[in-house]
Amino acid sequence: MGEVPDARAELDRLGNSLRTQLLDLITLLTPGADPTLLFLDEPTPVDDEDPAAHHYSTTFRGQRPNSITAADTIRQAATLLANSGWEVSESREVNRTLITAYRSGCTLELRIPDHTPTVLYSATTPAFPLPE
Repeated sequence: MGEVPDARAELDRLGNSLRTQLLDLITLLTPGADPTLLFLDEPTPVDDEDPAAHHYSTTFRGQRPNSITAADTIRQAATLLANSGWEVSESREVNRTLITAYRSGCTLELRIPDHTPTVLYSATTPAFPLPE
């Protein structure tokens, strides 16, 4: 993995952008969720190289309101992400829809079950080598 000038600054910028996007999604799709439980504060190592590559990564679980269908949640999420400049795709898994979004090397995934109100968010930035 090649050196990236100001890798920590770029990683922090991407991490902050990812956090903002996640908070927007959580607030819209799962309004009763506690955003203080979104842990995306420090990058974590992804390998044992020297210097080790680090990325921001998190998962978060929220509950959509019972009055909002899975299909409505999928449409809202895809629209919000596309309008925010993400490349969005949808695919079917067993009894749920997976929304995957890409932007600036970051990945956001939302798993939206057909029959339960749970929404599972996962997000990661690209990894950069960070000297100690």
